[in-house]
Amino acid sequence: MSKVLLIASGPSVKQVEDYDWIGNGWTIVAINNAWQVTDKWSYWIRPGDFKGNKPEPHTLRNDQKIPKRYSPQLLKFGGQKACGYSITLNAGYWALAELNPSVMGFLGADMNYTPDENGKTHFYGVGYDIKHNKNGLSDPDRMVDMYGKDNPNYLRDIYMRLSDKALEHNGCKVVNFSNDPNTRLPYPKAKPSDFDL
Repeated sequence: MSKVLLIASGPSVKQVEDYDWIGNGWTIVAINNAWQVTDKWSYWIRPGDFKGNKPEPHTLRNDQKIPKRYSPQLLKFGGQKACGYSITLNAGYWALAELNPSVMGFLGADMNYTPDENGKTHFYGVGYDIKHNKNGLSDPDRMVDMYGKDNPNYLRDIYMRLSDKALEHNGCKVVNFSNDPNTRLPYPKAKPSDFDL
């Protein structure tokens, strides 16, 4: 079984510390700022205009890679518009094309931007998108505003498309490992131990 964990910057990404991912055969793909949460990631996906609170890792291990492009992988699944204008979705399609997993799990991709008691919306503080987008919109909500105005289910639909394509492509199951009760990520909840061999 080929297993891929994609980690994003939501608070639930801290759950990455609660399980021996590498020892249990998972490959970790970090998205945007999530490379800072653990050094156990193998791939780092970010947009070309990425502006993180720490822009990028200074040193890489031999087994760590930063793909230069992910658009060829998106083309295999219909291109950018069909796949969605979200780096989390882009990372999912990239992983599906390049790593051929039989299961993909997500942490920290809840799209829940309710500030915690310290005002943080992400594990590191307030997201760049919320600080700089018009009206403080998060990137997923901005994507809905720009591309899904006529579809009240756009966010769910565009994320479930990845799950559907994963199942078609490689029989791959897509799950959400987050313990956030208010997650908007529409994948079924699971535990990593569900996939222990």
